[in-house]
Amino acid sequence: MRLVENWRAVLAKAWSVQLAALGIALPELLQVIADNTDSLSWLDGGYKSGIRLACLLGVVLLRPIKQKEL
Repeated sequence: MRLVENWRAVLAKAWSVQLAALGIALPELLQVIADNTDSLSWLDGGYKSGIRLACLLGVVLLRPIKQKEL
């Protein structure tokens, strides 16, 4: 088994890793905004799960695509 050199910098450029990070951070950020303002009242209807599911599907679909940066 061989390790990839500079793997942290290489994987940070991957679309699927970036989309996974977005799927983790975006729903939580929206929830913080919704808790502190009245502008995101629509967030209670399961939209956080929808955002996470959309990002998960994007990760699965983008993983096999070859990227020039990697």
